[in-house]
Amino acid sequence: MDHTLTFYIRHYECDPNGHLGHANYLRYIHETYISALAASGHSLAHPSSPKLTWHPVEMYIDYLRPLFFKDQVLVRASLKHVIDDRTEWSYEFIHPESNEIHATSQIVYSPRNMADSLQVSIPPEFTAPQPAGTKPLAYTPIEFPPLAPRPPGAFTQPWQVEWRDVDPNQYLNIAAYVDYLLDFVLIAAAACGWTFERSRNQGFAFYIRRQWLRIMDPIRFGDQLLLTTWLSNIKRATLLRHFTIQRLEDGREIGQSHTLWACVDPRSGRPVRIPETWVGDFAVQISRG
Repeated sequence: MDHTLTFYIRHYECDPNGHLGHANYLRYIHETYISALAASGHSLAHPSSPKLTWHPVEMYIDYLRPLFFKDQVLVRASLKHVIDDRTEWSYEFIHPESNEIHATSQIVYSPRNMADSLQVSIPPEFTAPQPAGTKPLAYTPIEFPPLAPRPPGAFTQPWQVEWRDVDPNQYLNIAAYVDYLLDFVLIAAAACGWTFERSRNQGFAFYIRRQWLRIMDPIRFGDQLLLTTWLSNIKRATLLRHFTIQRLEDGREIGQSHTLWACVDPRSGRPVRIPETWVGDFAVQISRG
């Protein structure tokens, strides 16, 4: 099953670097996903079971080329697998004229009961018979980076789930996870004396190249969260940042994320060496394991 939607990049969707904001890729993906389900006769709440919804449990996105204000992009959704209690979709962001790929993504969804948020089996109505002679694609699970040991100076802060970020199914929208974690990174960087303006003034900036997200339990409005982040794998021009998401009520870890960042010259977009002064200031947040 393939399905495509066309989007035009709006000015308010771009970040201070002039690029389409990272979370907006996920918003485009979600719209395409909803449209694909509708086109195949399904919806986020299956017609035969109105209390059932599809919830993302794993996400990977690779940002290959930036998108800018007034750009046009095609988002193509492809259903790759229907396996037991989950479905796997892939997404591509395609330039309509050059056919260049701007980003690719994989998202794994599981059906959940709206009443208690418990994961359930995929309804048989969703599994369409395959045409004769069709060979199923080999399932390729999302490979997550290992969670580096947490250093004593890992940055931690309580976080409030906002009403505007909860979708009609009463879960935190997947794009909001990306928004929250990026906002949290800016706070963690400021705690080490580095702001967006300071790094830009010194001729470098950090761009996200890849992001992974695992959601162990859906977040709802009213949940109080505890976010924690730290760094690892510091190389010449790249680094990994790790995140854990806990529910304050019971201390349970309900999410993990990893982001691969590249240090670049903001004028040319080319990689540059991470400054030693920056690494020194972030020493307390760097895993030594």
